[in-house]
Amino acid sequence: MDLPRNLHDCYFFYYSTCKKGTSCEYRHEPAALGHEKTCKMWAEGKCYNRTCTMRHMKIQSPRSATPCFWEDQPGGCRKPHCVFQHKNARPNQPTTSNVGVPVQPAPAPMPPRLPI
Repeated sequence: MDLPRNLHDCYFFYYSTCKKGTSCEYRHEPAALGHEKTCKMWAEGKCYNRTCTMRHMKIQSPRSATPCFWEDQPGGCRKPHCVFQHKNARPNQPTTSNVGVPVQPAPAPMPPRLPI
């Protein structure tokens, strides 16, 4: 049985920018950004969870092995959850070791002490 389009990932949302936004008929799940593993239940046509954190798209080749085109451009890569390979470390970039781990905000700097 074919699943409805709103249960299939929007290619543009995950790999660049979807210009349709909320009017897009495909799935835009922020929790799945940066993931490269296809949902087994979706592949079997059985995952109806629109907020599933796994990908609802067949991944032919891992994007993490493909260099990011935008990294070497003047503005650099600006996508916070870019799944493509980067030469330089990116702050708050999910990796296979930290996906699903909440990011703690940095503590606020202490104000300078005033003399008494």
